[in-house]
Amino acid sequence: AYAGGVNGARAHAQPPEALALDYEVQPWTVADSLAVELYWAWSLSREVWPRKLLSSALVAKAGNEVARATSPLDLSALLVADERRASWAKLDTRLAEGLAPPEEVFAGLVSGFATPGEAGGATLAATLQGAPGAPCAAWAAHLEAPGFSIAGLVLPGTPIFITGRNAHIAWAGSGLVVDDVDIVMEELDGIGNFRGAEGRERLARRHELIRVRDGEDLRVEVVETRNGPLFSELIRQLDGPAAEAGPELAIRWGANSLRSSVAGWLALGHAKNVEEARAAASALGAGPVSLELAVCDAKGATASVLAGSVPDRTERSDLAVRGWHKEAQWRRLRPLFGEAKAPVSVVGGGRPSAQPDFAFGEGPDRRERLDLLLADEESVPTHAALLVQGDLADSGALALARALALSLGPDAPDAALLTQWDGAAVPDSRAAALFWVLVVGFLPEAIFPEVTFGSFAQDWRRAYAALRGRELATDEERAAVGAALVSARAWLAAELGEDPMQWTWERACSSSREHRLAAQEGFESGRLPERTVLGSLGAVAGLRLAQAPLPLRVASEAAARLVCDPATKTVGLVLASGIAGAPSAVHFADQAGLFADGQLHEFTVGKPSDGVFTELVP
Repeated sequence: AYAGGVNGARAHAQPPEALALDYEVQPWTVADSLAVELYWAWSLSREVWPRKLLSSALVAKAGNEVARATSPLDLSALLVADERRASWAKLDTRLAEGLAPPEEVFAGLVSGFATPGEAGGATLAATLQGAPGAPCAAWAAHLEAPGFSIAGLVLPGTPIFITGRNAHIAWAGSGLVVDDVDIVMEELDGIGNFRGAEGRERLARRHELIRVRDGEDLRVEVVETRNGPLFSELIRQLDGPAAEAGPELAIRWGANSLRSSVAGWLALGHAKNVEEARAAASALGAGPVSLELAVCDAKGATASVLAGSVPDRTERSDLAVRGWHKEAQWRRLRPLFGEAKAPVSVVGGGRPSAQPDFAFGEGPDRRERLDLLLADEESVPTHAALLVQGDLADSGALALARALALSLGPDAPDAALLTQWDGAAVPDSRAAALFWVLVVGFLPEAIFPEVTFGSFAQDWRRAYAALRGRELATDEERAAVGAALVSARAWLAAELGEDPMQWTWERACSSSREHRLAAQEGFESGRLPERTVLGSLGAVAGLRLAQAPLPLRVASEAAARLVCDPATKTVGLVLASGIAGAPSAVHFADQAGLFADGQLHEFTVGKPSDGVFTELVP
């Protein structure tokens, strides 16, 4: 039915993108919607296996101590045989960079909370992260059918409302980064076989054709073992052979890749209370994405729901394993379990618990901040939920700023500024400008020099994650921080003026949001208003700050907000870039101002449907 609706709309309108590209939109299929969900799962796995690959190479090349300093993995008890270390030293780490998803693909999608509200009701608040493009990374939608009414944010290309409400409950769902993927080293014999535990086995091969308009078509051979496709072979075809021949690499992934969670989302849409929402979790967990949901109902009940599964392995697989030794084999899939935190349920924005099922401790600190703000609250009214959503403090950045100030000593320039900072990226903050220019532009190379760490920690996000919660105790590290601070101050003086009072976050950071085809005829108005990006880690560090050139250009930020009480008939929703994706449409960028001011559009759910399409926004 969903595919039929897409094709019904497609038959009556030609999107302006299709006209600009001289491209005919093909009929939508069920497989297309399932592919969207599967790609969401793949983007989540991208948070796991590159770290295993890079950590393995770093252990081999730089030793355990250096690896422990940067890796989010627990390497405290690592004992490595010479054979494995020698194999890791030859790993082709281009794989980690070569298969990165595009900037607009993100893992967690949603962070938010559900709490008891006022007058016996409950409050749900959710923020969606995404690339600040047009249209928004998720779409506002209102789905009506007999006995069925949902309003909220839908994952484009699917009928999946990742956050929203029906007439009885409200929910916010976030994809979980779980340890469900392995890097497997394979040994080939050069004549079409790979080495299995019981002897030689035949490689599987197939060919893919990628058609390129006005160019030469690209033909790719996909080579597979029982552990998965050889991504090292794909990188070799696309980027050429590695400088040093090493083991072939397969990615063991996708235990539920042939199943979908759509039935679970539809069951959630029919649920009349928290218990029925819990019952939908088994169907939700049958799909390729592991999920965490905060749910509340009209009677004020709240719950935290986990849905998904993780492999039960023969041994841990924090680093690359050998396929021919059957290392870390998957014996079965084990359902996720977690304790609900009542009465407040927080989802997204970081690691949900200390359980080993959830991959690594690294990630945005938004969850930690929400837990802190809501720790002593027994209920949160909807107007207060808006204030919590707009909170700008960043606990992770604040802790690192104070650690840097401590390493510099009280007499260093701006040490007091970093010590006194409240962690908020507000327009007039000098500390925010200095901290983020330092962390993004100069600290990674100073603390993690290429001669020792290679490319592992050159990405500022890796450096930031490695430094959070760590003391900078050695003389070398203190000297490196001092040198980086001198460089950051020099850049601020050159770019923003000699007067330190002019070094503000507003002048150092901005967001440029535009339609992908803004330069095309008919899309000249496709740029959204530029503005300062505000917020905690959920709006700054956990997102895609451009590497260069400075000043800091944000390529991703908060994209939408939703607040509602399921005891009422309304839902408040606002998108940073407006409902429409086409600059010629009346609703292009119409909500950008409201979003910046922290306001919401409110509309009513559950009205009788007359079968006529209506505008979602008044």
